[in-house]
Amino acid sequence: MSIGNKIKLLREQNCLSQRDLAFKCNVSQTTIAMYENDKVLYMNKELIKFIAKLFNADYNYILEKDYDTENENYIIGTMLAYLRKQHKMTQTYLSDLVDSSRSTISRIEIGAVDIRKSVHKELKENIIIIFPELENYINDLSKEIA
Repeated sequence: MSIGNKIKLLREQNCLSQRDLAFKCNVSQTTIAMYENDKVLYMNKELIKFIAKLFNADYNYILEKDYDTENENYIIGTMLAYLRKQHKMTQTYLSDLVDSSRSTISRIEIGAVDIRKSVHKELKENIIIIFPELENYINDLSKEIA
């Protein structure tokens, strides 16, 4: 379960809306939504500590990622970002090459999108055409989780 899902679960278990939690944390509702949807690149540790204390939850429980596809997605995303930068490409340029949006490329690079899922088959194939060195690595990770 992702950090965002844990925050959402704690919020819902305590019968709070995003707006209510945002008020208690002195942040915007949009900030809470971004955390819950795992769209925050750099988590504010003080905010996480406050949320943990508010819900009487273990701070480390919230920050600890379960070992599932999230780690593999992060590794694939990091490799994609590295290769893109090595080839001096912007996210926008790569997104044009693979017929995708820049935000999708960004989400892949932070590990928020699993390009191994069938819904992303064409995107994965297009990325592999540009960066063939990713293919074996993606396939190896897919075998490990199968």
